[in-house]
Order: sequence, then structure tokens, then C-alpha cells
Amino acid sequence: MIFTADAMVISTSCHIDQKDKILMVPVLPIDSFTGNLMELKKNMVFDFMYIPDLAMSKRYVCFNLMTSYNKKLICGGIENGRIRRIASLNQIGYYFFIIKLSVYLMRKEDSDTLDFRKCFAEAV
Repeated sequence: MIFTADAMVISTSCHIDQKDKILMVPVLPIDSFTGNLMELKKNMVFDFMYIPDLAMSKRYVCFNLMTSYNKKLICGGIENGRIRRIASLNQIGYYFFIIKLSVYLMRKEDSDTLDFRKCFAEAV
């Protein structure tokens, strides 16, 4: 899939300093959201994060389209003005982001999924 969107850097600064890739997720216009908007705004949907901030209130973060980019590409875009910072998380926003990302990536599997895996493992 190819599309243009704002993005949120989710790599840590020490990772950015030491590695050649930067991990990012798209920040999409809220009017493109097709699910339950109230659930999105209450951050009840694991795949997305809504930040009720002036700079972000008409957008949402989409964790399920996570990808990495070459650090030189991103840094070059910042240097030549093609890429600019729109907003930064404050300390509370950062903790909220960590919680949302942890729940998205590490949440406990539901019983149907666990039963499916058990059946699959027994068949092999």
C-alpha cells in the first residue's frame, strides 16, 4: 500500500541515534476513520490512539500500519524542510502512548485464539 500521511515516530531516541531505521506509525485524518468514533475518542480501540490536543484533535494514530524508514531519508527530509514536526508528547502523553502501544502489542489473547492455537499445535 502506498499513501501519504503524517506520522508519529515510535523509535526511542537512543535507538534512532544507534540504528539505520526509524519506526513510525501513520497519523490519519479523523474523518477517514470508519469505526465507532466515540470509542476511538475514548481510546477504547486497541489499534488506534486518539490525542485530544489542539494539534491532534482532528487526527488519530494508527498502530496497525507500523513500518520502518531509512534514517537518512527522514533526517534528509527534516534538513531540507520537506518534513516538519507538528507536535510532541508531554510526559503524561508519553506514558499514555507507552500504555496504548503495550496494550496493542502485548495484550492477553482471547480464549478463542488460544483454543485455535492449541488445536493447531495438536494437529502438527
